[in-house]
Amino acid sequence: MRIPRSRSWKTLAGLLVVLALAALARSAGAVAVNEFPVPTANSAPTSIVRGPDGNLWFTEFSADRIGRITPTGVVTEFPLSAGRGPLSITTGPDSLLYFTERLADRIGRLNPLAGSDAAIQASLVEFPVPGAGSGPHGIASGPDGALWFTEFGSDEIGRLTTAGVVTEFAVPGAGSGPAGITAGPDGALWFTQAGSGQIGRIRTDGVVTTEFVLAPFSDPEEIVTGPDGAIWFTSFGSERVGRIRGDALTEFSLEFGTGPLGITAGHDNALWSTLAVSGRIARVTTEGLFTTFLVTPLSQPTGITTGPDGALWFTELAGNRIGRLLATPGVPGDFDGDLKKDLAVYRPATGQWFIFGSTTGFHTSVFG
Repeated sequence: MRIPRSRSWKTLAGLLVVLALAALARSAGAVAVNEFPVPTANSAPTSIVRGPDGNLWFTEFSADRIGRITPTGVVTEFPLSAGRGPLSITTGPDSLLYFTERLADRIGRLNPLAGSDAAIQASLVEFPVPGAGSGPHGIASGPDGALWFTEFGSDEIGRLTTAGVVTEFAVPGAGSGPAGITAGPDGALWFTQAGSGQIGRIRTDGVVTTEFVLAPFSDPEEIVTGPDGAIWFTSFGSERVGRIRGDALTEFSLEFGTGPLGITAGHDNALWSTLAVSGRIARVTTEGLFTTFLVTPLSQPTGITTGPDGALWFTELAGNRIGRLLATPGVPGDFDGDLKKDLAVYRPATGQWFIFGSTTGFHTSVFG
């Protein structure tokens, strides 16, 4: 999960249009959104995961802390040493929490089932990643019982056993910048290459077998296996959500000024993505149709995961909050999330849908 980079080439006008529609787009009855403040100011909550204890756990990049939030919104923080920069977090095969320490070149581990908060804090272990500047970034459990992580700074993929043994594998091409990573349905690991604009696949023996090339400046970030068995990812730069099914790569475009970043599989057989620039959460069907829901403007929703309560839980990087979104069942033909059918006309020559939303009014979209 990336701390979003400055996008000076995005004009302010695109964001202002989104904000102007904010009050209208929050449709009564479509979603319920709750936001819970993080106690430490300017902590930059980034990645979030469902823990084995029934709570949500998240990283605080700027505050050097790991946070825990209960389904009722109670937050507890566990401090790390200064200068760690915890970025991505996942649950390991041993029911422990593993997280990357981007600034310290380490992988951290906590036991959420240790008992008291003091016991959880005492369970902290850190494993050094070889080589200064490796910049461990994303992390995921692999099919082989190990943790797999990306090294953005050294263009490598790392493997960490639960005993703490680290092995590294080179990613072809200097400056590839591996970022997000996930276990695929094929027994391999799939990862984004934010620097080179590619999607890579690595077998558990360390061989990189496939790289899908995206459009220039795509900046692919997070990646997940979808409910359809396909690989789904976000492209922050090109403002698209992509799908890899077999050897076929398909990308679905969002509107200008959205900035898709985090992505997760929901309980409803759809994908859910954070739109960091527009301050929205998007629901993406496996056919590539979008419905977006407004949260707090300028909050920069970043990481996202499904919770034990059936809701979507997400971090707000700039808002310094943890959000919870519970959506009501959708209505076919509803493009603006107000539970009413909208008028839509498709133009094959341009691949555009011309949509007149019952709440948001006229706009165009390209879904494939």
